[in-house]
Amino acid sequence: MQGSSLSDPNVISLLNRDFIPLYADCDQYGFPEALTAIAKYKKVWKSFTALKWGIATSAVVDSTGTRLLGESGSGFVWQWKSATNYHPDKFMAYLRKSLDRI
Repeated sequence: MQGSSLSDPNVISLLNRDFIPLYADCDQYGFPEALTAIAKYKKVWKSFTALKWGIATSAVVDSTGTRLLGESGSGFVWQWKSATNYHPDKFMAYLRKSLDRI
């Protein structure tokens, strides 16, 4: 993501204007317990060992961290041709749809 969608100037502009981005390296630091909206990711990560090789995904949560407003889906590197994370236009649409849910 950092070499594709998160490097796109339009995505960066939208993120800086309408979001509070948080980078969470769950492999290194564990899951942020206060963000209960992403608890399902923790369950999946623990049960599916392939995820421990790495996954790049994103989630939009409300200001309390308890309600999931949107998720970008699979971020497996081998799915880069179709995954939302690796295509700035798809990523922008996902972010805008998440904003509509506020």
